[in-house]
Amino acid sequence: MKELQYVSVLDYTNEGKETLAYNLSYRTFGEPLHTAPIVMVIHALTGNSNVCGPKVGGGI
Repeated sequence: MKELQYVSVLDYTNEGKETLAYNLSYRTFGEPLHTAPIVMVIHALTGNSNVCGPKVGGGI
């Protein structure tokens, strides 16, 4: 598993015309990018960037 990485979104405007700034965290798993198919998993139940492994939310 690769280290946690971050992307800053500084000027997102939602449907309610509010402008928001926030940080997204992500990890990449498996083969290097652009050498295999890519699957993106987006989950907001825990706010945790882990989608597999021993530290996933929900008591796993």
